Amino acid sequence: MIKASKKSIEISQDNYLLGLHTEVKAENIIGESSSPTKLSVENIFAFANEVELSKIEKFARRQIECNMAIAEKGMEGGFGIGIGKEMLAMNPGSVFTKMKAFAAAGSEARMCGCNMPVIITSGSGNQGIASSVPVIVYAREKGIPEEKMFRALAFSSLLTVFQKEYIG
Repeated sequence: MIKASKKSIEISQDNYLLGLHTEVKAENIIGESSSPTKLSVENIFAFANEVELSKIEKFARRQIECNMAIAEKGMEGGFGIGIGKEMLAMNPGSVFTKMKAFAAAGSEARMCGCNMPVIITSGSGNQGIASSVPVIVYAREKGIPEEKMFRALAFSSLLTVFQKEYIG
């Protein structure tokens, strides 16, 4: 889970703190108020591009490991109706279809009883999958360097937190 406040950015999983970043100037992301509603896309983007890589790498690696594992398990079948597998079969050459298919497969496996761990975002496993798996699939398909993928994952996760504040 990712939580942002005026003084820090907390990254945790199952009540285990993976990272508490106080040196990243969280106020640059949030502004003067401690309310998450003060987040802005511009500040999130700046943070993701400027944060020291060592501060997000451990979390990003774990996010990739867990969320892609359940997505791949979902693509193997055996959970639900196999929506991800069917999506990919209909348009196998499209990276965008692959992004959607793997995200759908991960969420479907999770909702249909797969007990593999996922890294959540904004309190939701499915949002964690939806905000990370497409980024990972795209980066892998396009040969994007790890550093850029880690930064894109930070951006996507924080953007999800930002959006979640408005939709509940």
